[in-house]
Amino acid sequence: MKKFLGILIATIFLSSNAFALSNAYKKEIYEGCVIDSKAHLGLKRAKQYCLCTTNMLSNRYSDSQFDQILSKSDAEALNAMRFAADHCNKHEKAF
Repeated sequence: MKKFLGILIATIFLSSNAFALSNAYKKEIYEGCVIDSKAHLGLKRAKQYCLCTTNMLSNRYSDSQFDQILSKSDAEALNAMRFAADHCNKHEKAF
Protein backbone atom coordinates (compact mmCIF):
# COMPACT_ATOMS: atom_id res chain seq x y z
CA MET A 1 0.00 0.00 0.00
CA LYS A 2 2.81 2.44 0.83
CA LYS A 3 4.41 1.71 -2.53
CA PHE A 4 1.12 2.47 -4.27
CA LEU A 5 0.82 5.79 -2.48
CA GLY A 6 4.39 6.73 -3.30
CA ILE A 7 3.77 6.16 -6.99
CA LEU A 8 0.39 7.83 -6.73
CA ILE A 9 1.84 10.95 -5.18
CA ALA A 10 4.70 11.05 -7.65
CA THR A 11 2.49 10.70 -10.73
CA ILE A 12 -0.40 13.02 -10.00
CA PHE A 13 -0.64 16.30 -11.88
CA LEU A 14 -2.34 19.36 -10.49
CA SER A 15 -5.70 20.20 -12.00
CA SER A 16 -9.08 21.41 -10.80
CA ASN A 17 -12.67 20.27 -10.95
CA ALA A 18 -15.45 21.31 -8.60
CA PHE A 19 -17.25 18.02 -7.99
CA ALA A 20 -15.03 15.03 -8.68
CA LEU A 21 -11.61 14.08 -9.88
CA SER A 22 -10.95 15.08 -13.47
CA ASN A 23 -10.46 12.37 -16.07
CA ALA A 24 -6.77 13.22 -16.32
CA TYR A 25 -6.36 12.88 -12.55
CA LYS A 26 -8.28 9.60 -12.49
CA LYS A 27 -6.12 8.24 -15.30
CA GLU A 28 -2.92 9.10 -13.43
CA ILE A 29 -4.18 7.50 -10.23
CA TYR A 30 -5.38 4.37 -12.02
CA GLU A 31 -2.23 3.88 -14.08
CA GLY A 32 0.08 4.44 -11.11
CA CYS A 33 -1.97 2.01 -9.05
CA VAL A 34 -1.92 -0.73 -11.72
CA ILE A 35 1.83 -0.41 -12.22
CA ASP A 36 2.43 -0.86 -8.52
CA SER A 37 -0.27 -3.42 -7.74
CA LYS A 38 0.11 -5.90 -10.59
CA ALA A 39 3.25 -7.44 -9.08
CA HIS A 40 1.34 -8.25 -5.88
CA LEU A 41 -2.15 -8.92 -7.20
CA GLY A 42 -1.69 -10.01 -10.79
CA LEU A 43 -2.81 -7.82 -13.68
CA LYS A 44 -6.50 -8.78 -13.68
CA ARG A 45 -7.02 -8.21 -9.96
CA ALA A 46 -4.86 -5.06 -10.00
CA LYS A 47 -7.12 -3.57 -12.67
CA GLN A 48 -10.23 -4.41 -10.62
CA TYR A 49 -8.73 -3.03 -7.41
CA CYS A 50 -7.41 0.14 -9.04
CA LEU A 51 -10.65 0.89 -10.89
CA CYS A 52 -12.57 0.50 -7.65
CA THR A 53 -10.14 2.66 -5.67
CA THR A 54 -10.00 5.37 -8.32
CA ASN A 55 -13.79 5.54 -8.58
CA MET A 56 -14.26 5.70 -4.83
CA LEU A 57 -11.69 8.48 -4.50
CA SER A 58 -13.34 10.36 -7.36
CA ASN A 59 -16.76 10.03 -5.76
CA ARG A 60 -15.47 11.60 -2.54
CA TYR A 61 -12.85 14.16 -3.58
CA SER A 62 -12.36 16.91 -6.13
CA ASP A 63 -8.94 17.57 -7.64
CA SER A 64 -8.28 20.43 -5.22
CA GLN A 65 -9.38 18.36 -2.21
CA PHE A 66 -7.13 15.51 -3.32
CA ASP A 67 -4.22 17.94 -3.76
CA GLN A 68 -4.75 19.06 -0.16
CA ILE A 69 -4.69 15.45 1.04
CA LEU A 70 -1.45 14.77 -0.82
CA SER A 71 0.15 17.85 0.72
CA LYS A 72 -0.28 16.34 4.19
CA SER A 73 1.94 13.76 5.82
CA ASP A 74 2.03 10.24 4.40
CA ALA A 75 0.14 8.95 7.44
CA GLU A 76 -2.63 11.53 7.02
CA ALA A 77 -2.87 10.85 3.28
CA LEU A 78 -3.07 7.11 3.89
CA ASN A 79 -5.79 7.64 6.45
CA ALA A 80 -7.82 9.81 4.04
CA MET A 81 -7.68 7.09 1.36
CA ARG A 82 -8.00 4.07 3.62
CA PHE A 83 -11.78 3.80 3.12
CA ALA A 84 -11.29 3.09 -0.59
CA ALA A 85 -8.39 0.67 -0.16
CA ASP A 86 -10.20 -1.30 2.56
CA HIS A 87 -13.43 -1.54 0.59
CA CYS A 88 -11.76 -2.49 -2.68
CA ASN A 89 -9.59 -5.11 -0.98
CA LYS A 90 -12.69 -6.80 0.46
CA HIS A 91 -14.95 -6.56 -2.58
CA GLU A 92 -13.32 -7.79 -5.76
CA LYS A 93 -16.05 -6.59 -8.08
CA ALA A 94 -17.16 -3.41 -6.34
CA PHE A 95 -16.91 -1.36 -9.56
